[in-house]
Amino acid sequence: MSILKRAAAGAAALCMALSLTACQDTTWAFRIDGTEITSGMYLTFLINARNQASTMVTDTTNGLWEQTIEDKPADQWVKDQAKELSLQYVAVENEFERLGLTLSDEDRSTIDSQVESYWSSVQDYYEPNGAGQASFAKVMENSYKSSLLFDEYYGEGGIQEVGDEELQKYYQENYAQVKYVYMPFTDAAGNEMTDEQVEELKTKAEGYIDRIKNGENIDDLIAEYEEEQSTSVSSDTSGESGSDSSAATSSEEEVSNLVLIPKDNSSGYYPEALVTAAFEDATVGGDPVLVSDTDAGYYLVMQRFNVLDDLDTYEENRSAILSTYKSEDFNTLVSSWAENYTVETNDASISRYKPQNIKEPVSEPEPGVDVTF
Repeated sequence: MSILKRAAAGAAALCMALSLTACQDTTWAFRIDGTEITSGMYLTFLINARNQASTMVTDTTNGLWEQTIEDKPADQWVKDQAKELSLQYVAVENEFERLGLTLSDEDRSTIDSQVESYWSSVQDYYEPNGAGQASFAKVMENSYKSSLLFDEYYGEGGIQEVGDEELQKYYQENYAQVKYVYMPFTDAAGNEMTDEQVEELKTKAEGYIDRIKNGENIDDLIAEYEEEQSTSVSSDTSGESGSDSSAATSSEEEVSNLVLIPKDNSSGYYPEALVTAAFEDATVGGDPVLVSDTDAGYYLVMQRFNVLDDLDTYEENRSAILSTYKSEDFNTLVSSWAENYTVETNDASISRYKPQNIKEPVSEPEPGVDVTF
């Protein structure tokens, strides 16, 4: 037997010894309707699915992989979700092409900037798990195309256009616009109040409510309370009131105290006591209410206003409101496009890349960076 033949036979024998699977092509995970999902893209989806899964479990006493999500073992849910994300990727690409949409030079510049920005924050998480920047960029571009498709369907002149009358109805029912005086259970220097001081603070809050009922403007009371705190701090630190400079700032700069609160507070961004009071206790244009959150340690004197009296805020947030309103419908629509796709699965890749093997990030992503796309 020649040297070349012996070498080939030896390689084949080694391959058999290591296992048949080890020598199979694992550069791709799915071929969906003629589009190949590379292993790098699949790993990106797998990591994103894992991130999503971690937000859906509430048992802090057990690890993620010991729990179930939607009646499935967590690892199976993550794999199924990664496949669903792969299907959605192809569905978006196909629909984008079917509608004759294209990415402009400005779009591509935006995508490149987004990839560069996000990748610098998440590289230490994705790269050790086998998902490189090229795969990450493909997923980011697809996400951008998805947003363009969303506008093509629901935006002005869209296939299923959502007009202002419909959207404003949703806006009124699902958002509250409030102003409030925030009164924490700490003094101006940040020291925790005594029980007696907390009672005095409550009396002060109740006094504010009476004053608003008697015609005073809540903006004036917000400024008054902040001025008192500022003056108190200045007195404690320098013996001077410091009120002149603060008053000058107040008179020279118009400050908007309006806060827009969504009824769906699943992100937990707003204190639950505030959201509950805004939608259940306060009425639009009605009397102010006292919000008491003794666990978090504050009182709020809050008043609710008609969201449509401030159309500037509506216009500024219209895209976000529309996204919240129609995102679930759009996701369902995207999934429907993929219902009849043919899917070829590379079992060798799926078996090789296990959710449980995803490494935790070396460092946490920067604040405000969402690592799920």
